[in-house]
Amino acid sequence: MKNYYQEKLKTSAKSFHKNNRGERFSDGLIIRHQYEEANLAKLSWWDDVGFILNDYLVNISWIHPRMAFKDQAEDEAHKRVAHLDTGVNDLFSQSEPNYVKTGKSRKKIISHTIKEPLLSSGWAAAFDAAYAEIIKTTDLQTTPFIKSEWTASGRFVEICAPIEVRNEQDLIVIANLTRKLLKRETTLEIEFPKYTYTKSDWNMENQS
Repeated sequence: MKNYYQEKLKTSAKSFHKNNRGERFSDGLIIRHQYEEANLAKLSWWDDVGFILNDYLVNISWIHPRMAFKDQAEDEAHKRVAHLDTGVNDLFSQSEPNYVKTGKSRKKIISHTIKEPLLSSGWAAAFDAAYAEIIKTTDLQTTPFIKSEWTASGRFVEICAPIEVRNEQDLIVIANLTRKLLKRETTLEIEFPKYTYTKSDWNMENQS
């Protein structure tokens, strides 16, 4: 049975691509970053790219497993210091609104002025300590994954794969891999059999 909501999104996505002339393509890809001065020895963390598949736009958000590993540690650190969060992460709770007149008796907020430094509460220090402890003691691990969802303007894909992206050629590898995955011509298990990023990998990469 068809999911009519998903079918509606697909139709909208194809219509959006057909009528959209704002994106600039380079060899069939939407490349949003410049890599002329990229350090080829530097570890890569994330990137994005777009391409057309079956008359709709595919927007890819790629991360390396080391980024997923870091995200896991940060998520856990947030949980550990959640009891200290009394609005310190809400910038507007520590700010004063700045108004501009829009009439004789009307005004609207155009900006906010922070009343005190966000770090003064000690929350950031507690978070950093929790993060460091998690990285040191917790056996976190990440594996490649792909997630896909339809939007009214195209298909959005999140992919985590152990590929270094330092230039446009590397980005093409990500795009081609994603295309094959969406067309079910391969799987992440086939491409990266039994791959797992662990604390050992993190420690090896972050040795001083």
